[in-house]
Amino acid sequence: MTIASYDPGRGQRRLSWILISCFSFLFGLLGVLSVAEMPGMQGFPILAICVGLLALVLHQYLTRTLYCIELTDADVRWRNLIHRDARPLSQVRSIRYSRMQVSRGVPQQTVTVKFAGRRPLRFVAQEPGMAQFAAAVHASAPHVSIEPPA
Repeated sequence: MTIASYDPGRGQRRLSWILISCFSFLFGLLGVLSVAEMPGMQGFPILAICVGLLALVLHQYLTRTLYCIELTDADVRWRNLIHRDARPLSQVRSIRYSRMQVSRGVPQQTVTVKFAGRRPLRFVAQEPGMAQFAAAVHASAPHVSIEPPA
């Protein structure tokens, strides 16, 4: 049973797929043109840079951009475009979130969820409501420390 859920960025899935498609096309086209138009091996460094940039963009949007985090009776679950994961509520140690800031006209805050025995989960929240979600986690598991913005 879901006690609380938080959607860090509504509409981000569609935007992510559009950005991935655009970057893939542009980096791929630039890489192919650089190899095809330059004599010898001169185009391969540009191709390598394009492949590296594409890998960074794909990594960010496929694995690091969080789309939903849920609190259930026994665990905390989250998902991104290609992965779902969950950790028992007993392993959650703290939730820290920054003050709401505006970046490129979009309000956002950085959230860090620390676990015992696992690297922290970090994501950017673009919708208000993180404080309510953190309060629901603390109400379900009093051992979780909540670090609101200073």
